Amino acid sequence: GLSYHALDQLAGIDDDQKALMCLANCGFFPVYDVGVERLILFVEDDGVSHSEAMTRWESSMPRYAESYYSSVGGIQALLDHSKEMSRTY
Repeated sequence: GLSYHALDQLAGIDDDQKALMCLANCGFFPVYDVGVERLILFVEDDGVSHSEAMTRWESSMPRYAESYYSSVGGIQALLDHSKEMSRTY
């Protein structure tokens, strides 16, 4: 996660380019990802074998989050910019 110092700095920013500069100054750099999330949990006592668990994992479908938000201004600016860019492409 981000340091408290970085979060404090980002809190006062509402521009995506300034947010990127702030993150770089704090030693953080963006990693662009498609946001796919695929989670699966098997509890030991549910009787699922390892091979059955692997079959379920392989047949599961990744999902994309509908949207993201943050109460930190700089992070929200980055999210808004990313959303806008995704509409362009």
